[in-house]
Amino acid sequence: SAERKEESARGIMLTSDLNIHDESDRSDQTIIEQYESRLANSEYKGRWYFSNPTAPGVGSHKYWLLSDQKHWFVKCDSCNHWQYLSWPQNVNKDKRIFVCVRCQAEITADIRRAGQWIKKYQNRDISGYWISQLMNPAWSASDILLAEATKDKQYFYNFVLGLPYKGSDVVVDRQAIVKNIVLTE
Repeated sequence: SAERKEESARGIMLTSDLNIHDESDRSDQTIIEQYESRLANSEYKGRWYFSNPTAPGVGSHKYWLLSDQKHWFVKCDSCNHWQYLSWPQNVNKDKRIFVCVRCQAEITADIRRAGQWIKKYQNRDISGYWISQLMNPAWSASDILLAEATKDKQYFYNFVLGLPYKGSDVVVDRQAIVKNIVLTE
């Protein structure tokens, strides 16, 4: 389209030390790649990508896999176990509370608030942060459970858990390809 060509032309005319891409997974990837060329003469060559992940190995998840993979760790007040909150292990669905994976004691909003970022990989140049609503003290376990019950799976994984999602309905396998072959003369 004419609008896309104009946006592309603007990107090629610019030079840059830092490219910041908000909602990068939902942006035109061709334009993002074109802007990469604008960093060629920069000493800094900064690239920041902000997005909810969409699918495994795509967009922000691709960069996450290359990053130091920082997780927000919290310390259980009862057993002193450090952990990052994950679904569904840290949610007691019956009591509708966050719990420690080791001792099942409640993980309160204050405990979640007092966490700290810990790198999984120490020697990686790319800095990555996994952010989910599980770590957000403004969200209760009931909020998480409501989202799980009322949102579709992709929304829940991408926007609540901050994880990529690949549903069984988007898998293209040999059977799907063969089924859609149309022979013509």
